[in-house]
Amino acid sequence: SYPSPTIWEALCEIRFPADPAQFPSQFARVWDRLRGEFPQIETLVDVLPPPAMNIISTGPLPTQPRFILRHASRQILLQFVPGAFTLNTLAPYLGWQTMREDIETAWQSVQEVLAPSLVTTINVRYINRVPLPSADARGWLVAGDYIPAAVVNAGPPFQSRVQTGTGDTTTLSVGQLPNDPSLAMIVDIERSLSGNFPVGTAQVMNHADALHEDIWD
Repeated sequence: SYPSPTIWEALCEIRFPADPAQFPSQFARVWDRLRGEFPQIETLVDVLPPPAMNIISTGPLPTQPRFILRHASRQILLQFVPGAFTLNTLAPYLGWQTMREDIETAWQSVQEVLAPSLVTTINVRYINRVPLPSADARGWLVAGDYIPAAVVNAGPPFQSRVQTGTGDTTTLSVGQLPNDPSLAMIVDIERSLSGNFPVGTAQVMNHADALHEDIWD
């Protein structure tokens, strides 16, 4: 109902154990289930960081495929990499109930085709783009648990990222994009839960609901 919603992108990521060697053929079967609503596909190659950050790599860095499906008529993306599925809802955001139904429908297909043994991580994230009257964001933020006082008093441009918890985490990133003529401030809120969870759609969505409520609490 807000006339000028600031939500630029909302996403939900679900991670699970997977065999990278089987991923391309498994994804093909998932797309067969989703192709009616998601007929457009884009294939990318992600370059992964070295397994140990303190080791100097002398060979090529490892890679993994990423498949992106685009909805036929709505601003929705489905992204697949080995062991992870992400649903991205782009502006205009139609509300959690609509997004929830999209996650539920897509995960049902993923679960039935890939048959993962468990879910290890569920993330819910909202990226807001807040227009400012000037490039100076001072006066728009209040210091608190997730926003340091130094950021509140910082002139443009600024960046801040604070994460709390282990396994059950909350991350808040605020800042301004470099060379952005729109004078917008990005407010990025993410709730993440890691563990060993049942793969059933109802159980996964219960966790997603709780993470969403935490963000908006």
